[in-house]
Amino acid sequence: MRQAEDLSRKEDGAAGMEEIGRVAYEKGEGPTYDRAPVVASKPVQPYEPVVIEGPVGPEGGERLWIYGRVVQGIEVNYEATPERLRRREAYDLGLEARREDSPDLFRLLSVEILGALRERGDGLEALEPEILPETGARVFRMPPRLLEAAFGLPRDGLDIGRVAVGLRAPFRLSREALPRGIGIFGRPGTGKSYAAGVLIEEIHEIHEEIHEIHELGIPSLIIDVNGETIEAAMRLGGVTLEPGRRFKIPLRYLEFSELEALLPNLTEVQKDLISAAFEELLEKDEDFGVEDLASKIEEIGGQLQARLDAVGRAVAKVRRLGRDPLVWSGRRQAGAAVEPEDWAQLFAEQRVVNIYMGGLTQERRDMAAAALCRMLQSYRERSQIPPFAFVLDEAHAFVPSGGSETASRRVIRNFIRRGRHLKIASILVSQSPAGIDRQVLLLLNTRFIFALDGEDLRALSGFLADAPQELIDRIPKLPQGTAVVAAGAEICRHVLPIRFRKRRTPHGAPTPDLAEEARKWLEGESEKGRRA
Repeated sequence: MRQAEDLSRKEDGAAGMEEIGRVAYEKGEGPTYDRAPVVASKPVQPYEPVVIEGPVGPEGGERLWIYGRVVQGIEVNYEATPERLRRREAYDLGLEARREDSPDLFRLLSVEILGALRERGDGLEALEPEILPETGARVFRMPPRLLEAAFGLPRDGLDIGRVAVGLRAPFRLSREALPRGIGIFGRPGTGKSYAAGVLIEEIHEIHEEIHEIHELGIPSLIIDVNGETIEAAMRLGGVTLEPGRRFKIPLRYLEFSELEALLPNLTEVQKDLISAAFEELLEKDEDFGVEDLASKIEEIGGQLQARLDAVGRAVAKVRRLGRDPLVWSGRRQAGAAVEPEDWAQLFAEQRVVNIYMGGLTQERRDMAAAALCRMLQSYRERSQIPPFAFVLDEAHAFVPSGGSETASRRVIRNFIRRGRHLKIASILVSQSPAGIDRQVLLLLNTRFIFALDGEDLRALSGFLADAPQELIDRIPKLPQGTAVVAAGAEICRHVLPIRFRKRRTPHGAPTPDLAEEARKWLEGESEKGRRA
């Protein structure tokens, strides 16, 4: 009678869950605190989250679920041993060694135990893996409600996509992940830029959460090297600025070494004059441009009674900076460019500001990115602009590993480090994590890892400690659009493969069909020839 009551309680607790097998004891090996052999009764995917029924508490008011993921699978068929197959062949009995109803044919799974869940009337509580699974216990596909509790996923986070295995439960990223830093890594064509677009949409758009409409309304600033975000920014009501055209750099946000690089062939006297004027203007803690620096050099030259020809040449060289399209002159030009004081209004009205740097050399990209980060950090420290998301494409080019310390690497590293305190979400995108400064990688708390191999995968191996080796070995073969999530325990408790949802904005970098593109070009040239 007591056994019947316990069975009834177990049946009630598992209502609506799909049973996929039972815990087994095979060849002297049974379940341990780390792994459990499971005889599967239904097809199961690699790394699929599963739950094993645990004991029911007194009066059925509490029950335990042991949860884990499938890491290996093998088909066992005692009818197909070499001896039996050879015997059937020798006696001309045929080779019909597969009978699905045969007790000698079964599929044996290896389930890695990750933890346990205590279920009570007031909810679910995650526990350490300290419960030994029982042989014969039923095993189920992990339903969404248990997956959320086991992996620590929110019900009202950013709608990223779905878990790539099992019941394809929704995967929502906690908003807490934003100020803690996010990295998106993968070989070209694996889906990393597409994924960055999904995050930008979620940060910006109105979307439904638990039957209520919410708007995050977080502005985004994107460093776009390849022009991949121009159309998406426009679709979201944003704007694209190009350094040297609609975006110029106030001198205040350059280091003197960067300013000096823009002023070649300075004599020591000229260098001293410009440096003194530059430092004095910096002390005022105000934006200044080329004309402000030129006037200050003349003023300091008079105070020091420097030779008029030295002062004149220094001023002339500085004024030539006014021709550099990257540098702000200090004089407002109506409709020509975004002025320093316009950034607050820009964030408030546009919400998505895309900085397209495709036309610059890498040296000038570094300077522009470093100056932009200094400027935005300064504005945030004064609360002159709202909290925002900073998206850096081709991050390995701006914060490179090894070699000499660059201005962009030092500035952006500090920018990301201070992001949480300044309420800035940093999202870095790269095809080469091995080429990124190690300190920067350590600052990113959440990582979406698409297909990678070699040195790039090894660079992230330290962040995949929770992943079984079998899953790590499969990362180079992940299909396009599928990534492994590796995050701090407060964001996602265990490594999990996910598939990103469909974007609502255009993706600017589809893989081109070279044959089709060549055909179009040749047809165009032929048409030009006919017209000529």
